Amino acid sequence: MSTAAVNEMEFESAEAAVLPLHRRIVEFVRRNPNLSLGLLMVAIIIFVAIFAPWIAAKDPAELNVVTGRLKPPSEEYWFGSDRFGRDVFARAIFGGRISLTVGITVAALAVFIGLMVGLLSGYVRQIDAWLMRIMDGLMAIPGLLLAIGFIALLPAGIETVIIALTIPEIPRVARLVRGVVVVTREITYVEAAVAAGAGTARVIFKHIMPNTFAPLIVQATFVCASAMLSEAALSFLGAGTPPEIPSWGTMMADGRSYLSSATWIILFPGLFLAATVLSVNLIGDGLRDLLDPRFAKEV
Repeated sequence: MSTAAVNEMEFESAEAAVLPLHRRIVEFVRRNPNLSLGLLMVAIIIFVAIFAPWIAAKDPAELNVVTGRLKPPSEEYWFGSDRFGRDVFARAIFGGRISLTVGITVAALAVFIGLMVGLLSGYVRQIDAWLMRIMDGLMAIPGLLLAIGFIALLPAGIETVIIALTIPEIPRVARLVRGVVVVTREITYVEAAVAAGAGTARVIFKHIMPNTFAPLIVQATFVCASAMLSEAALSFLGAGTPPEIPSWGTMMADGRSYLSSATWIILFPGLFLAATVLSVNLIGDGLRDLLDPRFAKEV
């Protein structure tokens, strides 16, 4: 990069630093439309999930089989009612709590465990082979089938779903981190730290691990979206959260017998799930463009 280009970038950075806050927000949105849209959608979904008891006028578990069964969308039932007379709007709002909890928790656990495994495997050559063979064995089993197997062995509940969905995601994160570590450990400043007598832990956590943060953040968003879809699939199959807990997958499973006569039972939770997964994927794409120099809009 030429000196003139460097000076121009420094001038633009200094100029952006003195812009008013609203101008900086507008500029950020203009430069990162996918990330901005995804953050806005996720913020709305999280807000709705947190304040669900105040937004939903009805109890999601309240039954009204006598007079409220299979009611179409109306002023009383905004999204209609299901076969037990339960308000679909209230259940869809509360169902967001399950999907967000599962998605965020699975992403956090998979990233943390996968990071540790990838760091050890990529830097300590003596254990690299057998650690990666274990990861290959886990990746050879379809994630959904592995999750169903764990759920069959453990008591039903959201904790079991989280454990079952975390295990298949760990090998993908571990392989990503290992690839970064294998490249980073050959860089000059890492070799200099080793030659200077730095311990293994110091080299790994101070000099190598920071290089994994950018790809890990992006990978975490995709793990979160995948976990939400998998949780909905497990609930739809009856192997996820218990039926009394409102979740989007359970709602769609309850409505599949009434697809032609009461489409709204499946339509609205499906739209909520699609919007949530789309927003998380938009954040992942936006972060990739922002953090990965290969996708950067400016050099």
